[in-house]
Amino acid sequence: AVATLDGLMARAERWDDLARLLEGSATRSRRSVSATLSRLGDVHRTKLDQAAVAVDWYSRAIGVDPTDQAAREGLNDLLTVESAAALAPAIAETLAQAYGATHDWRLTLDLLEPRIEGAGNERSQTAVLKEAAKLHLNRGQNPSGAFDCVARALSLAADDLVLESHLMRLAEVTGRWADAAQALEAGAR
Repeated sequence: AVATLDGLMARAERWDDLARLLEGSATRSRRSVSATLSRLGDVHRTKLDQAAVAVDWYSRAIGVDPTDQAAREGLNDLLTVESAAALAPAIAETLAQAYGATHDWRLTLDLLEPRIEGAGNERSQTAVLKEAAKLHLNRGQNPSGAFDCVARALSLAADDLVLESHLMRLAEVTGRWADAAQALEAGAR
């Protein structure tokens, strides 16, 4: 039906109507594809006990539509399943991407620990902590939360002078001078 209307509207040069038709069709198609991918994830997770395959389908659904609630819920459920613990890093990163795309910064912060655990090295862990600090500060207006993340990152990257500078600025804003001294001392060890 859409293809037929496309042809008719193009011949009639009804470009605004054609654009609205195609936009609506694309949105419906995206949601339909995403729902199907999520359903596949649900079946593999709940009926076939194939967590890794479920994560793959949910990730695909998120890639099509980062707002897909079923995929988000399925992935969050898998984060709590002990037998899927090895998948937690991939799950957390997929969810973080979805939350980032939809500006759900609080949910991104909720994933901090599994993302840090899944980061392959100290440099990656530091990057996750820096991202969390920015979210705390810029989105959450929470300098104390940002301080905690920066202090933790500094323990992983003690020679990072930019982090040290951020820590000192946050110590000034929060009055957490003693905690800053502890963080710097721990980093020096």
